[in-house]
Amino acid sequence: MLHSLLPASRVPLSKTYSHLTNTHWPGALTLLFPSSSLLPSITTASLSTVAIRMPSHPVARALIHYAGVPLAAPSANSSGRPSPTRADHVFKDLEGKVGLILDGGNCEIGLESTVLDCGEGTEESHQGADWRVLRPGGVTVESLETSVNALFGESEQSSTDSSRPKVLVWKKDFHDPDQEAAPRTPGMKYKHYTPGVPVYILTPCAQSLEQEKLPSPEEAILSLLDLKQESTSSCSPNQTSLSSSPAPVPASSTSSSSPSSFSVSLSTLPLHPKIGLMHYAPSPLSSLLTNPAHPLPFEIQSYPLGPRSQPDIAAQRLFAGLLELEAVGCEAIFVEEGLEEGVGRAVGERLGKAVGGKAGVIVKV
Repeated sequence: MLHSLLPASRVPLSKTYSHLTNTHWPGALTLLFPSSSLLPSITTASLSTVAIRMPSHPVARALIHYAGVPLAAPSANSSGRPSPTRADHVFKDLEGKVGLILDGGNCEIGLESTVLDCGEGTEESHQGADWRVLRPGGVTVESLETSVNALFGESEQSSTDSSRPKVLVWKKDFHDPDQEAAPRTPGMKYKHYTPGVPVYILTPCAQSLEQEKLPSPEEAILSLLDLKQESTSSCSPNQTSLSSSPAPVPASSTSSSSPSSFSVSLSTLPLHPKIGLMHYAPSPLSSLLTNPAHPLPFEIQSYPLGPRSQPDIAAQRLFAGLLELEAVGCEAIFVEEGLEEGVGRAVGERLGKAVGGKAGVIVKV
């Protein structure tokens, strides 16, 4: 079926794509191919490339089998909203807009597929082109690097070998103005995966020369609640800390701040607001904010993301947590930052989109 979608010049598949499809299909890897005249433009948004994946879920595979044709399907959610991981998420979001929902159970990974461009999305592709991850997902960078080693051999001189591709992640290892102006894959919008309430990232800091000048989690949350509608579009998507100014400021500015001057106005806040806290376990951040001996001026709705060392659990729970905390009436959702390794890279990327590129907040614990 795959060969029927491709231009004749791309059949059979290249050595690279043959390896990737044999290794990662069916599964959570989407590959970019050159589009064909056989494909309706509505399925490719009139772009020169098409993203193709073979899913591993038996219900999806059965649907493709009985349809007898390839399926073009966006994720089952309103544009910009968190992706659904259960059938009831789809029903709540799209009730009355779709005629049928196939319930295949909870999503195994919890995040969308990895989208990979190996330089074969055009007729002018060349051997050794870098592998560009346009969207991190269920297939990790580490797994793709293993595939590079399998295809090209492990080499200490890989950094200077022009025939050996590097695995690069969009927005971290490379930028592409053309891609940003006309994204070639879903999820590349700067703000995406966003519930109907503000989302903020908290980064606990236990060891720092500047720690005493950092706000406590309580101070940071109160400040952000007070300013939750203020635009932060001018902030770069790097971590920041809070000082005497209630708005996030660059971490380097903390040298002139003092914790004693930190102030928050509560005049605009609802009485004892409910906030969502998505945290790892165990976590000094959640321990501070859920300590019964230290009552807070807001109610904490806790949602654990699993052990910090197991980001695959956080991936499974991330979108469900955003949707559930919104559903129970939280004024805002605060998410503890995790590790940027393995599928944790994809978790961090989704969080960055959920907060609209706003800077995270470093807090002392």
